[in-house]
Amino acid sequence: MRLRSFVILIGAMVVSMWTPPLSQATEQAPVTNDQMLKNHAIGLELVKKGDWDGAIDAFLQAVHSAPESYAPLSYYWLAVSYEAKHEDTKAIGAAKKYVEQADVVCPKGHELLAELYIRNKRFDEAEQECNDVISEGGLTPEGMHGHYWYGKICELKQEYDKAKHQYELALGNPPWSFTDAWMAYAEVMMKSKAWSGALSQFGAMLISERKLKGLDLVKVYREMGTCSLCSGDHQAALLNWRKALDLNPADPDTHFYLAMMFESESVMFGAKNHIQSAIDEYKQYLRYSQDQVEMEKVKERVKKLELQLELQPHPAAPELPS
Repeated sequence: MRLRSFVILIGAMVVSMWTPPLSQATEQAPVTNDQMLKNHAIGLELVKKGDWDGAIDAFLQAVHSAPESYAPLSYYWLAVSYEAKHEDTKAIGAAKKYVEQADVVCPKGHELLAELYIRNKRFDEAEQECNDVISEGGLTPEGMHGHYWYGKICELKQEYDKAKHQYELALGNPPWSFTDAWMAYAEVMMKSKAWSGALSQFGAMLISERKLKGLDLVKVYREMGTCSLCSGDHQAALLNWRKALDLNPADPDTHFYLAMMFESESVMFGAKNHIQSAIDEYKQYLRYSQDQVEMEKVKERVKKLELQLELQPHPAAPELPS
């Protein structure tokens, strides 16, 4: 136990126990002759560069060079690196070692395991990890994350009311600042077809009195457009999607939604300009999308619409006065 306590004490000089996720690693390389700490610091630098293979190799070396292979922080970042490569079995194994070796509560480790279990649809194990996050984290931001991941489990089970409740718990008292939970809260309303409620939440994000870290404004306007369209307000949908494209003209999803709306309006109103608008937006989607499967379907849609446009009768020319 003395050895473990000593290793933790040295590790604390390198990094806080509550390390940030993935690319937000901020640990500084120590001035030391300890090979374990050197390898660990090298791994962190490679994490920040997105070199996951290099990071995995460095953290494995850190573990192997540690006394009794006792290197909880290296196991944590090893799990994160494996997760980034979708090597989830190895990630789960490393995360379990981190939780096992940590001599203090570690909601971050349980959260990482919950995320991995959810991704692999191992919901019973994910729920247990969420409970551990909540019990160990309490009312801290780490603890609130347990409710967020619990909401994700409920959402995947299509238990939308339960998911909404968990997201509310994750958000806590207003004013809200947990961006991911707020987005999930609004999006689960969309899945419940509560369009006006979802629209209200997206609108509140735009005028939030607290800065929402990582808020994707393009996505917010895109979702607002969808809510507006599903509420029957085509003009508001058009305005919101145009705002999304003002922020990112290369957003393929927004072009796709616009194209679908124009295509549906061409059926409703039989207007030739709506067909052309749909074609134009589909072509913009094809320009920016990387979804090869969906692109092939859209190419077929464009061919049919162009043929429809050719076959549509031209308006009769007005008769000249005699």
